[in-house]
Amino acid sequence: NKLIDSDLRVSFSDFTDRTVSVIAGNSALYDSRADAFRAAFGVALADAHWVDQTTLLWPGGENKPIVRLYYSHSSKVAADSNGEFSDKYVKLTPTTVNQQVSMRFPHLASYPAFKLPDDVNVDELLQGETV
Repeated sequence: NKLIDSDLRVSFSDFTDRTVSVIAGNSALYDSRADAFRAAFGVALADAHWVDQTTLLWPGGENKPIVRLYYSHSSKVAADSNGEFSDKYVKLTPTTVNQQVSMRFPHLASYPAFKLPDDVNVDELLQGETV
């Protein structure tokens, strides 16, 4: 049984770290697991990435004047018929990606970064749904 339907040839000169990822049933080569995962599943059902206790990286957040993280402890977070949210939210502020996050998530390091307010209790926030 083959992972893919055809023979696969890898030229490691194309991949400087000598690491590639593949998807079952597909002969395409990806430079990272994240690239392969995105190719297979889009953004993996998550648009923003929570990378440490106070930082979210959001590829769609560049030049956005207002960025909010909506949450609910009792129901799904959803827009009403006018496309507006009535759930609670915290306002996120632009920040920079620190070196530790860049090293841990190099495939996300170019995304715009946002910081949670200092007074937010993250554990409490995550007890429900966030959008």
